[in-house]
Amino acid sequence: MNKKIFELGKDCYWNGGVGQYIIKENNKYTATVAMQENYVVKLKLDKQGAIIWEECDCSCFEAPHCKHVVAVFCAVTE
Repeated sequence: MNKKIFELGKDCYWNGGVGQYIIKENNKYTATVAMQENYVVKLKLDKQGAIIWEECDCSCFEAPHCKHVVAVFCAVTE
């Protein structure tokens, strides 16, 4: 994972960016991340807590994860 993206995602989480909270269903999570705009993030974790699927409606093309996905991941694994 890109270290800069990871740090931006952690900062977003710690600054309260994960707004409308997480809905859990079979290790699937959905959350709204509020920054300059609101972004909807969906992710699924395996039994060990690793991301196996993700979706974010932002326009970021950083692979494999954007900062919004990192923020939600931090929230659900805290």
